[in-house]
Order: sequence, then structure tokens, then C-alpha cells
Amino acid sequence: MQALLYKLSTGEEVMAQVAEDSETVIFLRKVRLLQRAPGPQGIIRLILPYWAGSMADELPVQKAHIVFTAEPDKDLVAFYIRETSGIILPGANA
Repeated sequence: MQALLYKLSTGEEVMAQVAEDSETVIFLRKVRLLQRAPGPQGIIRLILPYWAGSMADELPVQKAHIVFTAEPDKDLVAFYIRETSGIILPGANA
């Protein structure tokens, strides 16, 4: 299942897989919050659980709150797969 990037009206950037899509609501699974932080080699990307402590497998998001979607680059996909499944892809720079 492909993961996409979502920019929300709150300004948050998340990466997730679509579990279900209706006319007004999209249900996202394996939602991760994307953050940038200063690191020793410059800016680093962090992927954090979006709703820490939640037992929910899927999170409903009103489509009106999605500003845009985009496909992530291959390094971000590899990082996301590692963070959500533990699988490390060969040759991944994430």
C-alpha cells in the first residue's frame, strides 16, 4: 500500500496510507508526523507517530482539512517503511 504526503490546514505535514476514502472523510493508517530539526550535519528529518498513545489503527481526516497531497521521495519512503514495519530497504539513505 502506497504512502503519500499530506499537508493539513493546521500546517502539519504527515505521511500515511489510505485505508478508506469517502466523499468528505479520508481514513489514514500508519500516520506519521514529519518534522525537521537541526542536526550535526544540518537539517534532519524526523518521522514521529502522529497521535502518540492512541490505540486507533486508522484516523479520520476531513478532506476539507487537507491542503494538498504529494508523492514522497524514495529516501523518505524507505525511512517511512523502516519506521512503520521495521524493514530496511537495501541501498536506502534514510
